[in-house]
Amino acid sequence: NLQSTAAADVFFLYPTLFTYNPTDDYKWNAAMNDSKLKKKINETSIKYQSTVFNAAGRIYIPWYRQAHLRSFFSSDKISSQKALEVAYADIRRAFQYYLDHYNNGRPIIIAGHSQGTYHAKRLLTEFFDSSDLRLQLVAAYLAGYEVHASQYEMLKPCADSTSTGCYVSWRTYSATYVPAKPNSNNEIPVCTNPLTWKNDSAYASEEFNKGAVLRNFDKVITGICDAQVDNGILRIHKPNVKGKAFLNIKNYHKADYNLFYMNIRQNAI
Repeated sequence: NLQSTAAADVFFLYPTLFTYNPTDDYKWNAAMNDSKLKKKINETSIKYQSTVFNAAGRIYIPWYRQAHLRSFFSSDKISSQKALEVAYADIRRAFQYYLDHYNNGRPIIIAGHSQGTYHAKRLLTEFFDSSDLRLQLVAAYLAGYEVHASQYEMLKPCADSTSTGCYVSWRTYSATYVPAKPNSNNEIPVCTNPLTWKNDSAYASEEFNKGAVLRNFDKVITGICDAQVDNGILRIHKPNVKGKAFLNIKNYHKADYNLFYMNIRQNAI
């Protein structure tokens, strides 16, 4: 059991899965006892994303009252921000509890996706950027949400596959995707190529892809796609899967982890 003997810990924050219309009073944040959401998280993010780290560390996944998907798109900015604050407050309490009761000075990997990354970015600011805890940070995997280098004083993007005390980030799109709006703050987001672990724009062919894990979760598919960093996003050509000719996806957000599963797994180890 690699979990019991792991030398590091992983604090993983799942993405926005509270996307359905609630039937109770919880419109902006998930209820603590939302069994439907817990089932959805277990069968998706925990299965397909968090498992990428189970050979590298003991995984801790806090249940948090995540903000509803509408929080990222609603014109009601006040309610949206309140919902995100509630979600982060849960995560912050959980992380403090983890530090107080479980960490014992062990190395830490922070990982998230989408809304999970939104909160992980803040966690890094509050707990790591200007404190000695930074010395325990192996790396932060901040996939599926914009990350700007200017938001940290001490933490830097990882320079290569063996850098520590740093972070990586990417958002996956098709080679033909055209962004709908310019980069926020006129600052190009940090983007790491998970096939090379570099932040440059060098092209990495599908030969660099050590394997994806898709919906059936029953095999590793090597060489599924290439990857290249372009103006703050990660571009790929159509994945080598059955029905490729009919695949017209522009945004591979849901597959930020799955397409590069074995590369991330090996890197974390």
